[in-house]
Amino acid sequence: MIDAAAAYKPHLMVLPEFCNHIAWYADKAHAWRVAVTLNGDFPAAISERARRHRCFIKNQLHRPARRQ
Repeated sequence: MIDAAAAYKPHLMVLPEFCNHIAWYADKAHAWRVAVTLNGDFPAAISERARRHRCFIKNQLHRPARRQ
């Protein structure tokens, strides 16, 4: 998605909500199993694409106050 959009030379790309996983979870434990960390592979890949394509990429990641 990002690489294809980069062909248009945008200054900003805005990714859709839940672009890393569908928004349905069996339960809270399932949601935690598929959650991404702020310093994990998914955000790192987006950062790398932003550098490669010389643009800003906005995505939605939530940082919980604490795991419950």
